[in-house]
Amino acid sequence: MSNTIVLTIDSRQIGFKATAGLFYRYKEAFGTEYLEDVVKVHQFGKGAFVQQVEYRTLWVLAKTYDDSIPPIQTWLDSFAYGAFPVDDIYNQVMPILQANMKVDRKNP
Repeated sequence: MSNTIVLTIDSRQIGFKATAGLFYRYKEAFGTEYLEDVVKVHQFGKGAFVQQVEYRTLWVLAKTYDDSIPPIQTWLDSFAYGAFPVDDIYNQVMPILQANMKVDRKNP
């Protein structure tokens, strides 16, 4: 499976790329551990924190794909109102995230 996906969002092609650098880039950008935030998401269910983690994750994946992506708030503001359905986009990107975190038992 590829570690990239390109989606059309607000009539633009936006690429997302999952790498091991996700954890470092997320912490560098937001000051929190990615996996700790994901655990909190699973504890809290839906809500503002969940969407915040989804927005952050999508931005990190987009920034990994294209380093010219601006800071998160500028990037999100560049989309028309209602043109960035975060839950739908996150669900489409989830397969590359899951593949990136898959543990290969053959390689300890």
